[in-house]
Amino acid sequence: MSGSWRHLATLTRPNRPGESAAVEGEGSVAARLRIGPSPWPALLGVTVFVAAVLSIFFGGSQYVLYEATLIVTYGIVTVAQDWIFGRTGLVSLGPAAIMAVGAFTAARLSTEGWAVFPIPVLIAFVFGGIVGLLIGIPGLRFRGLYLMLTTLALQFIISFAAQKYQGVNREAGFTVIPPHWGSLLLSDPKPLFIVNVVVLAVLLLTLAGMYRGVPGRAWSALRQNEAAASVLGVNLVRWKLMAFVGSSAVTAVGGALYAYQIGQVQYTTYSLDLSLTLVVMVFIGGVGTMTGPILGAVAIVLLPVGLQKLSGQFSGWPTAANWLSFHEALVANAIYGLALLLILIFERDGVFGLLKRLVRLGLRLVQLVAGLTRRRAVDA
Repeated sequence: MSGSWRHLATLTRPNRPGESAAVEGEGSVAARLRIGPSPWPALLGVTVFVAAVLSIFFGGSQYVLYEATLIVTYGIVTVAQDWIFGRTGLVSLGPAAIMAVGAFTAARLSTEGWAVFPIPVLIAFVFGGIVGLLIGIPGLRFRGLYLMLTTLALQFIISFAAQKYQGVNREAGFTVIPPHWGSLLLSDPKPLFIVNVVVLAVLLLTLAGMYRGVPGRAWSALRQNEAAASVLGVNLVRWKLMAFVGSSAVTAVGGALYAYQIGQVQYTTYSLDLSLTLVVMVFIGGVGTMTGPILGAVAIVLLPVGLQKLSGQFSGWPTAANWLSFHEALVANAIYGLALLLILIFERDGVFGLLKRLVRLGLRLVQLVAGLTRRRAVDA
């Protein structure tokens, strides 16, 4: 490791006991008292995640399990997209195209006798990584708008190739053979839900470890200033390609799992609209966070469900109920756009940031009430 790289690591990690605090200044409070990151937010997140999984698995209906599995699948894809957006500072408008790579791979291999689950998913992982490498190589020359246009071109290219491939083989689309392990049918709601949850959990644990280590510091440096990162010894080519390859491989896995869930693969499903929806999920949930993309997936998936229930409340006004039911997609898109606009203006950390503020406010209120209670007890 070069001296510059050691300097980068020192700047981007907390000082160990006994180390100098030159970065923050010797007279600062942080320099005199080092307090590590609190484990409570992560512990709270894990507790909520486990509680939600258990409650859905044991108490959810088939419809609830389907929606929950869809949320988890989108969570896998959005966490992979946050790897690009929030951690590396790059831009991509092609997640739906890479999902299509994984979906068509799973659909094609599911008909082969040797491709027992999870072999199609693992092969989709490899193919997604190859596509990510193909994106990353020309993307090394671009940033910002030009990189976004490069990934947009990829979206159109893969959509065109998928259309031709489907038209030559099966115009109605590909039927995905349900996965199974012996007599256990993994396409049943509960096993499929657990499979997706395990994939998401492994992904979160892996990325959390990477973000806390050298890769996370390198991507953080890239996001903040590429020129300064290069001066400090960060290999821009290596870390950009690693982000593109890793994110694309995980996104293809999400596409394969999505194909197993819906049981049918058509090129029209993986359109630019889906790419934009996935990007909106990341920013609404909270870019640059582990939990935010999952919260964005929850919000986007459950919004149509909420609109359906809302239309049922207008049973006394059949005209309004029919209009809302007929224009459900239009209303949902309008809400997506308004929510994204409000978040970009008032809350850059998205739903995750808003929830964090509410938790802090709740803790302050609890402390205030506890302080008043103790003061009254002392006065009494």
